[in-house]
Amino acid sequence: MSALPERGESRRAANARKRISRRPSRLGLVAGATLKPDRVREADAGFPGLLKRAWRRAEQTEDLRSFVEVLLTLDGHVPADVQLRALSAAEEAA
Repeated sequence: MSALPERGESRRAANARKRISRRPSRLGLVAGATLKPDRVREADAGFPGLLKRAWRRAEQTEDLRSFVEVLLTLDGHVPADVQLRALSAAEEAA
């Protein structure tokens, strides 16, 4: 069941008009032509930042076991059993 065309325009033209009204900031620009990204994040945001912080924390530990534990759990962000399941039996034993 299709709706009647609004204002005597084709369905394609109506959809194009609706798309423009949803994206007024992009009016007249082709895709990928913006000068800067919409959202700028800090350089150490997300996983790379978490990994850097976990590595720094691991370096502060006093023994190898604690060092590995901090790295495997990303300094407590991931449960240890989740990380250990990713290792083979020989790697886990090591």
